[in-house]
Amino acid sequence: MVLGHLSDGALSADAATVLRNLAAHFDLLESRWGEMEQICSVMPRTLVHDDFVIKNLRIRDTGTGPALMVFDWEFAGWGVPLVDLAQSIDRVASPDLAAYWSIFRREHSHLDARDIRAVAVCGNILRLLDQISWATTGLEIAPIAQLVKAISKLGVYEREMTEALSALRRSWS
Repeated sequence: MVLGHLSDGALSADAATVLRNLAAHFDLLESRWGEMEQICSVMPRTLVHDDFVIKNLRIRDTGTGPALMVFDWEFAGWGVPLVDLAQSIDRVASPDLAAYWSIFRREHSHLDARDIRAVAVCGNILRLLDQISWATTGLEIAPIAQLVKAISKLGVYEREMTEALSALRRSWS
């Protein structure tokens, strides 16, 4: 979809740059996908919510103190909790990675805080890919005016993807 609209010449130079940059990010991710898998392979499989965003969370008072209530388990499954650990992407919950690791290491002492942060970076990338997918759904054959409306969102996601890929590069080092 991204490259298809570049060939029709109806986009502004800035819009075309956003799409070209996204395509370059996708190419980089594809070429380094094995390294993302390697980063995530250190994590044990667990229950994953997969939509751990603010709208799906509530704090409830209980007799023993506050409790986190998590709703909307539609996308839940078994796997690596990378998307659940995503940080500061759109409306994600951005869990405290240091607190997560301090509890997690009791059972998984082979992991360190750097491993958790690297997995969270992979979660950021996958969350951004979701956001980009949602913003572009149906645009493959849409009129150019409809695509132009989506470009502002895509520009934000492209900048966030640039930051996430820089963080991932540091994890590869």
